[in-house]
Amino acid sequence: MKRGISVILGALLASFPMLVMAKSDVDTQAQQSAEIRALRAEVKQLRREVRRLERIVLNGQSLDDEDSRSNVWGCYLNDLNAGGIYGTGRTRAEAKGKTLEKCSKKEGLCFDHQIQCSQDTL
Repeated sequence: MKRGISVILGALLASFPMLVMAKSDVDTQAQQSAEIRALRAEVKQLRREVRRLERIVLNGQSLDDEDSRSNVWGCYLNDLNAGGIYGTGRTRAEAKGKTLEKCSKKEGLCFDHQIQCSQDTL
């Protein structure tokens, strides 16, 4: 009986390093799994950012244009022949130009000094 216990005890002691290594392997795998989850989340976020940037490029905007929506100019002109005409743009000059262009397309008698402009800050 003593011999059987010592054989079992010897087998346990011999397998102890393997049990410790197995536990450390489980810890390492758990750590790697957490790192993989974090990397997947980062890849998902980067893909979203790439899609956003692609939309900006496809729409012909620059990165600054996306933020400039809060700074919009609008111009209005009331012409007897063409009626009420308006134009919008990122700058006052752009808005005035669009207003004059629309007025000339409607065959109105349009002058720069007749245009009233205002800036809209969203």
